[in-house]
Amino acid sequence: MRSRYAAFVLHKLDHVDRSHAPSIRQDFNRAEAERTAAETEWRGLTIHEASEEGDAGTVAFSILFRRSGQDLQQYELASFERIDGCWLYAGGKVSANPPPRQVLKIGRNEPCPCSSGKKYKKCCGV
Repeated sequence: MRSRYAAFVLHKLDHVDRSHAPSIRQDFNRAEAERTAAETEWRGLTIHEASEEGDAGTVAFSILFRRSGQDLQQYELASFERIDGCWLYAGGKVSANPPPRQVLKIGRNEPCPCSSGKKYKKCCGV
């Protein structure tokens, strides 16, 4: 993911094109990518989570950028495939908002998650 981001920043779109999985390579619009790279001031990449299982992987990340005088942020959950030892971008789900936080709801009489052995209401729930 970092190499693809750097390729956009440095306008090295041949790398972006080569790093697409064969199943989506025909969907890459080079002219649109060149226009986007030229009009965008890239501000940063943050990898939130990465996982792999066999020859499939996912990367949750966000990018900060400035376009048309406006600071923007984009979140994506990207899918990757390992083909001949190389990780290739296979698609992603893009959002302008961060994924919702998962909050664990603990009942007052349940064991405390801090592993103290006490009930939640008598430990961390005080």
